[in-house]
Amino acid sequence: MSPESKINHPNAKIQLPEGLNSVKRVTAAELTTMAETCLSKLGGGDSGVFAYGSLIWHPPFVPKYNAHARIFGFSRKPCVLSTTYRGTADVPGPVYGLDEGGSCNGLVLGLPKRGRRQALLALFTREMFLNTYRPKIVVAHHRAYNSRRTVCLTFVVNRASPQYLSYIPPSQLREMVHRAKGERGTCYEYWRQTIDYLRKYDIRWRLGEHVIRGA
Repeated sequence: MSPESKINHPNAKIQLPEGLNSVKRVTAAELTTMAETCLSKLGGGDSGVFAYGSLIWHPPFVPKYNAHARIFGFSRKPCVLSTTYRGTADVPGPVYGLDEGGSCNGLVLGLPKRGRRQALLALFTREMFLNTYRPKIVVAHHRAYNSRRTVCLTFVVNRASPQYLSYIPPSQLREMVHRAKGERGTCYEYWRQTIDYLRKYDIRWRLGEHVIRGA
């Protein structure tokens, strides 16, 4: 089965992508190189991290500011199977990724001028240790200030990863969210926390609301 295989029948048995038990970890040296490359791309001006999932409520650094913003070309989807933080290889938990197409409302987390390198390294260590995502530089459009835009780092799903899931019917998605648990807690708690924080910033995500109500 390819990483892009679909679970496309609402009553079918959940079929997991192959290779979940053999995902290779990224080395500390590789993570440092990624962070340094990103630092050079962002430059020394005002920049941030575009958060759309757990980074909204649990960032690994203290943001300079938080601001509701939107990016274009990518949308929030349950397209990542967590095998560590919110699930296991045997019972993976569906978590969010940015996938191609559409747009996404989230938060800009302003990067501090001091300690920027350490903040980026912490981000890459947390988000890229299994190479599940691709770091991407995007432009975030602030909601409160129509003309304000911030260059941001964000993390887009790596479609070549065994953890990538292109589609899952909502009924099976709810089942997996309800069952899965990993090192950082249940998958359901991840979903609930994120939806709660999105609401605080007046961001509504219909699929997320549906999953939480049905879990």
